[in-house]
Amino acid sequence: MTLVAIDMDGTLLTSDGTISEENIKAIQEVQQLGHQITICSGRSHPDIQQILQKYGIEASIISGNGAMVYHGDFVIQLFLSDKMITDLLAILKNNNVFVEIYTEQGIIMEENSSLFLYEEIERLAKSNLIDEKASKQRANIILNQNSIIRVPDIHALDFSKMRIYKMNGVTFDPNKRSLLMDLINRRDDISVTTGGPATIEFGHGKTNKGYGLQCLAEHLQIPLEETLAIGDNFNDIPMFKVAGQSIAMANSEKEVKQLATYMTDDHNRHGVAKALRKYVIEKGILDVERESKS
Repeated sequence: MTLVAIDMDGTLLTSDGTISEENIKAIQEVQQLGHQITICSGRSHPDIQQILQKYGIEASIISGNGAMVYHGDFVIQLFLSDKMITDLLAILKNNNVFVEIYTEQGIIMEENSSLFLYEEIERLAKSNLIDEKASKQRANIILNQNSIIRVPDIHALDFSKMRIYKMNGVTFDPNKRSLLMDLINRRDDISVTTGGPATIEFGHGKTNKGYGLQCLAEHLQIPLEETLAIGDNFNDIPMFKVAGQSIAMANSEKEVKQLATYMTDDHNRHGVAKALRKYVIEKGILDVERESKS
């Protein structure tokens, strides 16, 4: 039995946020062979659940970059402390960065979120710092996630009564992103990563996709040597490092490709389906000889 961990954005999902019929069929074929599938994403748990339900996919879920692990009655949760939340909010506010807060009930964001992001995109595009069309497409995906809770002012909320497992700072300004990464990376009690353009993701110090994959594999009594990770971005690197085998999408970041055991097509050309058929369904990932990553 192989445990296959599949990222969502840039991997399972196409650029418009949909899952192709080819990918759905390949996942079902893998499951029919007795292998386990888990969706391992930086997205919130309710958001992932609703997407999978929409496409009729049943799978374990590792959400919030490994902060939340769900397989039936088996649950692992890593929450941010009140101090972490207070510190992060202050830093994001001081740098005028849009905030997403991940709770068990959904994602909290302010009511003026769309106006805030679109104004930033248009300003940066006029200076030729970003691609306006691609940036607005990304903003639309962020603003249209499932289970969004909109509030007038995030900074006025009482976070002591909430269980928060992830916070995102969203900015299309490359200078702000670099500054935020530098500021937070100095701390060892907060994990910092990114799963795509514009988003910097903060979690508990132990949180990463590799941690989530290890926990699930241990629960299912599947050796890590028999796990396979498929992804494209920096937040997928920890699960690439712990998985027995890893597959990078053609649209992956360079650093992700360098760590991968194998390569597949991009997320708009059924890359997940092609990877599953070649390395799990047709040959079996553990029987495939190591291939060139070129």
